[in-house]
Amino acid sequence: MNKKISVSGMLLLAITLAGCGGATSSSSSSSSSPSSSVATDGAVAKLQQAYDSLGALITDPSNITVGFQVPAQLANQVQAAWSSNQPGVVSFGTASGGFINATVNRPSLGAGDASVTISAILSLQSELSTEVLTQTWSLGITVKENTVADLVIENIADILAVNDEAYDGTFNVELDNMTIFGKSVGEAWAYDGTGVIQIFGGAASTMEVGKVYSVAGTIEWYFGIWEIVRSTATEQVNGTVQLPTKEIITSVQDKIDTLVTAGEQLPAAGNPSNGNFEAIFARVTGKVYMIPGDTGNYNTYLLDSNNTGFVAGAGDVPANGLMFYYGTNDFALIRQYNDIEVTIDVIIYTYRSNNRAFAIYYVGGPEGITAVLSDEQKQTIDAAALSAPALITEATTLTLPTTGVNGSTITWTSSNNNVLNAVTGEVIIPDPAVVITLEASVVVGSLTAVVRSFIVVVGVLENTTMEDLLTLSNAAVGYSEGEVLWISANKQEAVIGDATGYGYIRNATPFDVTLGQFIGVNYEVAIFRGLVQLTKIKLLTPEGVDPNLTVTPEVWTATEANVITTAPVWGPSLVTMDLVGYASGNFTNGYLPGFGTKFVQTNNAPTTLRDKKFTVTGWILGRGNSTLPVAAPSITLISTLDYATVVAGATDPTAAEKLSLAVEQFRAPAANAELTANLTLPTTGVLGSTVAWTSTNPDVISTAGVVTRPAIGQPDAAVTLSYTITVGDQTTTPVEINYTVKALQEVIVPATPDLFFSEYIEGSSNNKAIEIYNPLSTSVDLSQYTISLFSNGATVPTSLTLTGTLNAGDVYVIANSLSNAGILAAADLTLSFVSGQFGANWNGDDAIGLYKGSTLLDVFGVIGVDPGTNWPVGNATTVDYTLVRKSSVTIGVTTWDPTQWDAYAIDTTTYLGSHTLAS
Repeated sequence: MNKKISVSGMLLLAITLAGCGGATSSSSSSSSSPSSSVATDGAVAKLQQAYDSLGALITDPSNITVGFQVPAQLANQVQAAWSSNQPGVVSFGTASGGFINATVNRPSLGAGDASVTISAILSLQSELSTEVLTQTWSLGITVKENTVADLVIENIADILAVNDEAYDGTFNVELDNMTIFGKSVGEAWAYDGTGVIQIFGGAASTMEVGKVYSVAGTIEWYFGIWEIVRSTATEQVNGTVQLPTKEIITSVQDKIDTLVTAGEQLPAAGNPSNGNFEAIFARVTGKVYMIPGDTGNYNTYLLDSNNTGFVAGAGDVPANGLMFYYGTNDFALIRQYNDIEVTIDVIIYTYRSNNRAFAIYYVGGPEGITAVLSDEQKQTIDAAALSAPALITEATTLTLPTTGVNGSTITWTSSNNNVLNAVTGEVIIPDPAVVITLEASVVVGSLTAVVRSFIVVVGVLENTTMEDLLTLSNAAVGYSEGEVLWISANKQEAVIGDATGYGYIRNATPFDVTLGQFIGVNYEVAIFRGLVQLTKIKLLTPEGVDPNLTVTPEVWTATEANVITTAPVWGPSLVTMDLVGYASGNFTNGYLPGFGTKFVQTNNAPTTLRDKKFTVTGWILGRGNSTLPVAAPSITLISTLDYATVVAGATDPTAAEKLSLAVEQFRAPAANAELTANLTLPTTGVLGSTVAWTSTNPDVISTAGVVTRPAIGQPDAAVTLSYTITVGDQTTTPVEINYTVKALQEVIVPATPDLFFSEYIEGSSNNKAIEIYNPLSTSVDLSQYTISLFSNGATVPTSLTLTGTLNAGDVYVIANSLSNAGILAAADLTLSFVSGQFGANWNGDDAIGLYKGSTLLDVFGVIGVDPGTNWPVGNATTVDYTLVRKSSVTIGVTTWDPTQWDAYAIDTTTYLGSHTLAS
């Protein structure tokens, strides 16, 4: 399961839940009702506005399965007091942060659903008298009976003992005496004296370390651990703090070996029946290691201090280091300690089977890293740790540190001391706003100062409309006013709107707003895959007028959707789409007619929508990376509708509709290609479609894709293949693909051989390597040679000039840096994927050339041809095999010849590191 995606979708039920009916109202006050007040009393309209906004609180009142939150205060200072006529089923806690937790206790399996009425007494001080005006809102809801038998869950240990997959994501729990001992932005770790459990999302973001809570939520299985999701929490002010014993780890490898001996790496690839990993609180000493050239999220590890190299995990054997999860607090600070021994507090929280590594969160805070540093290191790290606010809108006094954590001396200067005094930190708000440059000079000993510069906007900015928001650049600061149209349950995402359009808020911490509220917000712009996001927000009282928007979804077809996949900048849209669902791992994505090989990611859509035609409405809040050669671009839709309603309205696509989508999704072999090897001709497609092939010359290219080249001296053969796609009684007209099959050529071996490819590996995950052999009797200078990768039929490659010396009869191995231990042990050069650079990241449909100067010495695959997924090699292919050059081959070829290679099973490394020629 993709955690980020699944939680956003599931949490929608907790608060974003939009559109309810059936509410009834009544009015009263301490001495009179609103109707008896003066007609111009502004409080009456505000009270009614708050009443009306609650109609958007719960999407489907007939299908309540998890706890949720309700507002304690609505727009215009309206207060809400909540109650339930069945507190044993739905109960309300005390207000915290402007919200109240509603705890849901589902009836036992077989007990039937429970009908509950929830009510809110809304109150607001009259603007014309001392009276308090009130209005009562109520709603009937149905709490669904449990789908699994009751368990006795009294503590964390009881959760960790659950081994039945049926409880995954379906069973609600409520536990007391949960002490939070570690946190990141979106996760918290709790201990109750019996065990440790992770709380993901929900209430986790607002919990504080060292405090005790009562927590309610749903248990969910994820990468080998039970966690609590969709949570609500209430602080137990008088609770007794309990902390787990902190394990002291002095050898990372020894700890990994101990975990492997206990089989702790195995559950992550299974389900609850495979066991459970319980998070470990530990103080670890080790060396921070960042994989050279790897700029991704999963490139930072903690190795043993005396370890001289990183070894990636392979199969069930984990990496030789603990991987820092990128969501860890102070991740950027940790990376500043690259190649430095540190002692830190971490939580080993699971084994990540996709990364093949035990993963950790750092929980020690900015000053929790112990290390022996040189003066240069102290200076670099202290400078990197500095920060300053991008925007200040209220008079304040900044704390500008004069001493770094590692003892450096810090001196601050300001470009405008009258507004921001660099000595005292005092900030005076000007009108209009001004932009100030704040600089920090960091000095250690006699070293030259390292200077950090920060741009700070001081004052209230003018309102930027949602339309003009798209003109702001990345990292720009701004201020906008808008009405809240959607908010995620963790209150870290929202959509706001004005008369010109919509804007997307994505904040690191929760913010307190309600649906329909008119807000002002200061922010910093972050642009991710073109989506303009409002980040690092600060809420302000708006000066303008609430637009009171009526938002109508736009009906989108592929025409509108395609715009988003390539737009340089864009904002959110509320849309309605007609889709056909299909399986995508644990998720259900949607085919959109006319959208080609792209797709719509429909968060949290149930499996019952697969192969069904359905209509769904939601906000477009993301897109896939359209520059990736393998992954089709996509757009991401966060549904604001209840999927039970969507499922009820789903229909079976017609054969014609299925055929249309199957044609769009079908990827035929490249046309107009010169062939020297077999073709892969697919015979099935999506949605149950079949593909039939014909050939104008089956003796040269058979309908199974077998290529028989004309004999030496014969002309090349022109062949046309045709294919039709069929679904039910619907069939396409034939589509023709033209090919030229090259005649066999006599191979003339030059008098002077040169380097050639001797082995190729395209295995599981990142297991990739290419071996170059020197058949000469003398060593060669590798700087004369270049290796080039032609991806997906490209004619312009990414290239790498080699270095060093290759001895006679020896090999040079280039491998992916994340390959298994067997490959890395034989590698002379390891490479990570960096966009635009040569990398060991071929996928079986990529040609590779070996050059000396501008002369092609040897080729693997066909340059300029995209074969679809692979080139055949006998009964094997160039995907998921190890290919070794036959010992009879003594020289490279400039025309790909698959008959020169022997194939071995996936991930075979026996032959890597040496090569033998026939005697």
